[in-house]
Parts: sequence; C-alpha cells; structure tokens
Amino acid sequence: MSPEQRRAARERLNWTRRQLFEATDVPLWFIAAFEDGKEMAAFLTGYELAMRDAFEAAGVGFPFD
Repeated sequence: MSPEQRRAARERLNWTRRQLFEATDVPLWFIAAFEDGKEMAAFLTGYELAMRDAFEAAGVGFPFD
C-alpha cells in the first residue's frame, strides 16, 4: 500500500491519524512518516500490515495491489 493509498483510505473513512493509531496500535510517528513518504525499514512491515488490516476491516479494500 502506498502512502497515497493509505491517506486516501483514512480520508474515505474520515479517520485522523490518531484514529488509525487507535484502530491499530501502530505508533503515530510511523503513520506520519509513512504518509509523508519517508522510507521505512523492512522490520516495520508489521505496522504496515496492521494498518492495512484495519482499513480492510472497516470496509476499504485495495484490489489494485
């Protein structure tokens, strides 16, 4: 999932970064850094998957992956 896709999913759900944090327990610093396009180390992939799972559980899918 790209930073743009993640931001669009939050906007579609009317979620703030804090609400995404609360749905996933993914640190706010990671959410902000990822959405701002900063490179993340591979070991943080679990955070990306947790955010994707939260979006999909809320009804936002990503068929173009």
